[in-house]
Amino acid sequence: MTGFEDPFKICCGHHENGIHVWCGNKANIKGAEVYAGSCANPSTVISWDGVHYSESANFWVASQIMNGSMSDPPVPITQAYYKHI
Repeated sequence: MTGFEDPFKICCGHHENGIHVWCGNKANIKGAEVYAGSCANPSTVISWDGVHYSESANFWVASQIMNGSMSDPPVPITQAYYKHI
């Protein structure tokens, strides 16, 4: 998927070295308070919070459906509808 970083990266939250602080929470890690906010560039990640897809990932999937890339045969959705009269 072009434009996306590490497919396992989670945008919102702090996730390093087996330590997980979920989105919007604070934690004390090695004596420092850490706020688990969002990543700097959400448009480059697939997963927003480890459960939900990011807006950019949803847009990519919808685009593939609309342009026919996920169809067999590959037919854009604008040509997939046939009305029999």
